[in-house]
Amino acid sequence: MKCFEFLGPVSQKGILTGCVVMAVLIGILRYATGPELSLSLFYLFPVSLAAWKSGKVPGILIACFCALTWLVADLGMQDRFSSPMIPLINELLRLMVFLFVALQVSTMKMVMDAHKKTARTDSLTGIPNRLSFLEYSEFEINKSRRDKRPISLIFLDVDNFKAVNDTKGHHEGDILLSNVAATLSQVIRVTDFAARLGGDEFAVLLWRSGAEDSYQVAMKIKEQLLKLVKRKHWPVTFSLGLVTYEAIPASVHEMVDEADKLMYQAKQKGKNTIVFRTVKNGEGVDLVD
Repeated sequence: MKCFEFLGPVSQKGILTGCVVMAVLIGILRYATGPELSLSLFYLFPVSLAAWKSGKVPGILIACFCALTWLVADLGMQDRFSSPMIPLINELLRLMVFLFVALQVSTMKMVMDAHKKTARTDSLTGIPNRLSFLEYSEFEINKSRRDKRPISLIFLDVDNFKAVNDTKGHHEGDILLSNVAATLSQVIRVTDFAARLGGDEFAVLLWRSGAEDSYQVAMKIKEQLLKLVKRKHWPVTFSLGLVTYEAIPASVHEMVDEADKLMYQAKQKGKNTIVFRTVKNGEGVDLVD
């Protein structure tokens, strides 16, 4: 629910404390206004808030607490009801409504979170997909521009991948891609970001990494991937394009296009190699490993 997004930075403890305070205040208002006005609708806000921000169990607990505060208020003016059982029956019914809302809201939140994760995760390899990569890279480019720090990108392609699909089947090709993704995740630093862009193409964004450090990371990636395919007897190698921007690019697409071109240069030079460029003041210097 977008109305709760402004509470993003607030801790769960703060959220639940606020919900308890709201429930108590509504209960006091109930007692002050008497039994003729039904204010139970206002309880749906703390119940929904707790379920959305903290999950199913906190939502259920707040729902029960809301029903309890309403019951306490009604018991305080029990003489105004025609029967002492009316407050108990009313609160039982309200509790059922509050619990239903808590369960529905928490389930909706879980479904939305799952959809968000699916939309940004590659279903085959489990690492971020192209959309997630572009969003994250745009954010990092802006940070690098602001902090005047270099940023680097590795564009990786599996050489002769089609041969694996043709000779060993697509299932084996899927296993290969999953292993490549797992190796990338293990090799890169925790500050770096690896993603599958599509097919047999992967990208690694290197956070605040200059030319020398980025090249060392690219070499390590290539070495570990070659060890992987040798161990698995896969007839493939890897072509890598590496670009380091000291003059930060205008957009993430410019950076991806540049790294993609370098990767194709690596293929043209015989595959299984790294072509890298450092861009300074809009001009680049190409090197080959």
